[in-house]
Amino acid sequence: MRTRPVQVVNRAEPGVRPVKPNLKLNLGLSMVVGLILGLSLAFFIEYLDTSIKTMDDVERYLGVSVLAVIPKGAKFLSQDDPNSRFAEGYRILCAKLNLTGARSSARSITVLSGGPGEGKSTTTFNLGWVCAQSGMKVLMVDGDIRRPNIHNALKIENTLGLGEYLAGQASLDELIQSTSIPNMEVLTAGNLGPEDLGGFSRARIASLLDICRPNYDVVLFDSPPVLGISDASVISQEVDVTLLLIQHRRYPRNVSQRAKRVIEDVGGKLFGVILNNVNIKTDHPVRLQKANPKRWRATHIHCESRPGGA
Repeated sequence: MRTRPVQVVNRAEPGVRPVKPNLKLNLGLSMVVGLILGLSLAFFIEYLDTSIKTMDDVERYLGVSVLAVIPKGAKFLSQDDPNSRFAEGYRILCAKLNLTGARSSARSITVLSGGPGEGKSTTTFNLGWVCAQSGMKVLMVDGDIRRPNIHNALKIENTLGLGEYLAGQASLDELIQSTSIPNMEVLTAGNLGPEDLGGFSRARIASLLDICRPNYDVVLFDSPPVLGISDASVISQEVDVTLLLIQHRRYPRNVSQRAKRVIEDVGGKLFGVILNNVNIKTDHPVRLQKANPKRWRATHIHCESRPGGA
């Protein structure tokens, strides 16, 4: 009797789980690789981003102090919400400019930026608003005749204004309007555009300030971007103080550096920088304050200034 060369020891059974692919292993490796690639991409994008991100960036690349940090989402302030959380940053700015107390002549100020859309009109209006709330008599001048906006904040007509004054078509008494905000008057941009004026006249801006100084505590100019438009440079030459507004993470830092050079080249008195549109909660607050928490507390909006004062 022959024996079988092959003997069945155990009957083969199909596996409960497939040998390949190893789902858990592959999923774990994918997550690790994805995390590494994501972090690498984030660091690479951050490396390529040369915009202004911190107060130290302002001081390192521009050599100018930050006067105030304005949070993201700031709108035109209104009488309906005088204690808005956004108002505090502008009160800090007003205090830094030392605009309180009786003055024999006005303090004239312009807010400039390197590029469009950085928030000049909002900043200028809100600074004037908190000054007026503190009892100062304020004249708001819309110096951006290309893209006027101050009349929208005040909800008034922009029929005649600065353009007509510069062209010699009307006097300031005819052009300055009262507003619904106590202690604030306004000179809107008017209807004459740059093609009608051929540029701002430095002599006429100087004349405007000479007329207004005895009558107001503060004269505030909203201005166009300083790069590529001469109007802002003319205003900067004549006012007492120029403030450079930089929108957080918007433009490469060389835009702000060029804006600073233009202001200095025309003889403008650059007083400091306002860092605008900062996401205080999520945009690296530690990096914003860096190693100087005292300076951070003195410039960001949660400072302990009282809502009623400047």
